[in-house]
Amino acid sequence: MSDKKESNSKKEVDEGRYTTLLEFEKNLWTHGSPIIVEKGVLENDKVSNKNRVNLKFTNIFPETIRDVYLTVIAKDLEGNVDEIDHSYKALGQKYLSTKGVAKLTIDNKDANDFKVRLDRVVFEDGRVWEKADAILEPEGDIEDIEEFAEEKLKEYEDAYKAALNYVQSDDSEHISEGIGILEKIHWYKDSDDRLNDAYKKFEAAKQNEDRKKSREDSIKKREVLVKKRFKIAMGVVIAVVILIVLSVVSFFIPNLQYGKAKKLLKDEKYVQAAKEFDDLNGFLKSEDYEAECYYNIGLDYLKKSDEEKAKKNFQKAYDADSNSEYGEVANSFLDYYRGEEALKENKIDDAYNYFKKSADSASDINLANKASAGFAQVSFVKGNYKDAWDSIQNVYSKDPKTYQAQYAQYGYEYAKQFIGKEKYKKGIEVYNKVAKLTKEQNLNEVIYNKAKAIAAKGNIAAASDLLSKISKGYPKAARLNDKMLKFDRKVKTWLGLWKHHGKVKGKKKTYRIYIKEVLYKGDMCLSITDKNNKKLGFD
Repeated sequence: MSDKKESNSKKEVDEGRYTTLLEFEKNLWTHGSPIIVEKGVLENDKVSNKNRVNLKFTNIFPETIRDVYLTVIAKDLEGNVDEIDHSYKALGQKYLSTKGVAKLTIDNKDANDFKVRLDRVVFEDGRVWEKADAILEPEGDIEDIEEFAEEKLKEYEDAYKAALNYVQSDDSEHISEGIGILEKIHWYKDSDDRLNDAYKKFEAAKQNEDRKKSREDSIKKREVLVKKRFKIAMGVVIAVVILIVLSVVSFFIPNLQYGKAKKLLKDEKYVQAAKEFDDLNGFLKSEDYEAECYYNIGLDYLKKSDEEKAKKNFQKAYDADSNSEYGEVANSFLDYYRGEEALKENKIDDAYNYFKKSADSASDINLANKASAGFAQVSFVKGNYKDAWDSIQNVYSKDPKTYQAQYAQYGYEYAKQFIGKEKYKKGIEVYNKVAKLTKEQNLNEVIYNKAKAIAAKGNIAAASDLLSKISKGYPKAARLNDKMLKFDRKVKTWLGLWKHHGKVKGKKKTYRIYIKEVLYKGDMCLSITDKNNKKLGFD
């Protein structure tokens, strides 16, 4: 009696028309480039005996690309260099889509060193990306090309905002800083238009600074001249002194009230001080101090949890002097209240803008937390779980007691979103931060059950890979993964058709049993079919 395992003979593999001679380094990119060359190969055509380069590139900028112009630089060991220009036209390449069907013929068959230079990219709206000597360099392994694109877009946006802040200055040095940034991202948004305006503003600022310097130089010269003519000027000085005395007399009465009001402010008697400053009708810095008084009155009402009166006094502070330091910080509170009202009226976009503006300008830590939490709430309502999570993390780190519920809710939904997209590692990373704070379904259990379902269909390798992502923090997954792998290693050589030769009632008979696959059905098992009569089911 003997057992034999049947096996099929292997078929020969047709190697095809093209032979791969060289693979380029992965993910070629240069800073600012709207495309990334994910793959490049040098192939030999066995029919024509010519070498060619095949490039595949992906659009990582959220605008449709019309044309791409690039150059492949090929160099051999003797130093001979060929530049092969190529253009991909009428691509209609959407964000995150991949192109690159055209092949570039390389005449120098000895070339073994290749570089790719991106010369120009034209978008559907006519805007052009260009960069001098833009040689693409390898970025290495990229786990998620969409995340890479989002990271670069954030860099461009941050640079764009920084540039706008610089060019809003009246100082030519700051404007020059902004121009430098805009020149690097001239293709981003309306940077080209901003750049033209910045050049004009820089010239005007430089002229003003030159005139100011000229005036200062002139003043210094006059001061020297005055010293030389001191005796002659004495008569003029006496006349000026007389005018000052007359001015002091007319200044004396309001100045007394001004001093009294400042004393009240110093003693933190804000209500009385505010009235005194209001009566001075803009004398000296009375409006600035009046804004400071009402701002502090608003803070006092906040300590008493009287938001309505606090809001009224912040409004008075802003009305007193909107351009003063305290007028501006009072407006930060007002933006927060405007955001709350917009949220109640379901004006989500308005609420989003008010909360963000308040959070960006707030100097008071409690306001910054409240505004950031409001911004997070609106982001959550809009389904933007990433912004909601990023904002609430910062707030929670400063005041975990107040914002624990929001932190747990937003983190859980963000983690669930990752898992829904099968980005299990990131999903569990976020979930582990909030797991002890939420009563929602354990997401480790969700992934665990998904792995069991995959294993039940016979894909043990995929199930094991999924379990390994949660094994570190979920012992049940680690145990099942170990059990699956041990069973799979033990029985994987059993799969196939088995024959058994023997005698039944004196007659020779051959029985056939087919072991089809390894499965998980509440426990590890094999799918076995009796080829002689009926299915045996799961053992």
